[in-house]
Amino acid sequence: MLTTAALAQPAPSVPEQPDAHRTKAQLVSLLGRYPSNLEIVLANDPSLLTNQTYLSTYPALAGFLSEHPDVARNPLFYFSDFLRGASFNSARQLREAIDAFVEVYNEKAIPFEWTKAVVHPTGPRVNYSYLCK
Repeated sequence: MLTTAALAQPAPSVPEQPDAHRTKAQLVSLLGRYPSNLEIVLANDPSLLTNQTYLSTYPALAGFLSEHPDVARNPLFYFSDFLRGASFNSARQLREAIDAFVEVYNEKAIPFEWTKAVVHPTGPRVNYSYLCK
């Protein structure tokens, strides 16, 4: 049963949600310390935001993401600015942007080694369902 004394006490304070726009500005500032186009890589592959092996290369970013898990839960909001305005005036400019992306994305790349000794060619299949077998 509630008493008048219990009703007179103030309700416990509810912690405020962190300001998303301030967090976004902090993220942009932090990404400015890393190689160019890292933000494009993260925007295009948000799964890297939770990949600890990938983030070990960027310790400050890993710490920031552990303090702000909302960034990984809503990457579209936090990285939307990096996905806008991608237009190129020449094929060379496009190629440079692709090369910069690959350079950042493939920092820990290793070559693929084919191990199958013999490959037997087959003809095209008639049904799509064959691919699911």
